[in-house]
Amino acid sequence: MRIRIYDIAANRATEIDQSPEWIRSSPGSRAFHMQWSPDSRWLTYARPTKAGNSAVFLYDTKACKLHQATTGYLNDTQPTFEPEGKVS
Repeated sequence: MRIRIYDIAANRATEIDQSPEWIRSSPGSRAFHMQWSPDSRWLTYARPTKAGNSAVFLYDTKACKLHQATTGYLNDTQPTFEPEGKVS
């Protein structure tokens, strides 16, 4: 399960992450959801970790860096941004 973003203007795909487990893309208890920040700088999503639970990840498009925001100790899912751009 590779996670990529596609830049239409540059006609280029960038792989940003890879899940150690299958991620469901259909509606259900473990469906995969991504959300862009209001300024389109950050992409957030939750995916499984090697420990078995899901963690929240943030990808910074300016720095081209992936950050794991939660440990995966708890099963974190469906992160969202507030209108001001904060993760909630």
